[in-house]
Amino acid sequence: MTVGALLGQLSTLKAALGQIAKWIETSLVDSIQHHQLVIDLGASLDSCSILVSVMDGYLSELDWDESNSLTFESRTRSVLQDGSMKEFISHLSHQSIALNLLLTALNW
Repeated sequence: MTVGALLGQLSTLKAALGQIAKWIETSLVDSIQHHQLVIDLGASLDSCSILVSVMDGYLSELDWDESNSLTFESRTRSVLQDGSMKEFISHLSHQSIALNLLLTALNW
């Protein structure tokens, strides 16, 4: 996955997580009947937030040149860390899918 695509995906995911957190706070947090749902959603949001934070940290360490391209050093670092970043991306993707399944089940 290119860095640009990863930035876009993380931005979209952060916005979605923010909307879900807002929905929990405004619609579910005071409902006794949804107590377990609030706990489950909170755990899922926490997990996603940790993974997003790790990816943000990785991306913030990359350097860009004047033409908005990665510098040679950043490209090299990116290649060297490719395995661990793919693992984080995979975990984040799986967590997003699980969260999506839970939200889909709620709408059923």
